[in-house]
Amino acid sequence: MKILVLSDSHGAVSPMEQAVEQTSPDLILHLGDCWRDGERLHDRFPSIPLEQVPGNCDFRPTEPAERLLELRGKRILLCHGHTYGVKQSLVTAGFAAEEQQLTSSSSATPTDLWWTGGAGHCS
Repeated sequence: MKILVLSDSHGAVSPMEQAVEQTSPDLILHLGDCWRDGERLHDRFPSIPLEQVPGNCDFRPTEPAERLLELRGKRILLCHGHTYGVKQSLVTAGFAAEEQQLTSSSSATPTDLWWTGGAGHCS
């Protein structure tokens, strides 16, 4: 399975479209900043599943700041990174991934993979 991971698009949808065209992914993960860009990308490529989380510049109070996906038996923690201070260190996000015990099946196992987006400043 080919997964394209994107974040911090901040309105630049065209480079994301080019990345999709060049990689032909099976799944797109957008890790925030800007949520609307993920929606526009999905409108352009509706046959490719899209999963996304909001970033520090997205006002999406009804969306969870992180999500746990299970794909082919692997657990993937998605977050933008601002909630874990990734600009200073990836340690906190790594611990969160290791400690993640949310399950969609009967057995609780740690996260296999985790990705964070930027967590830069919004303009």
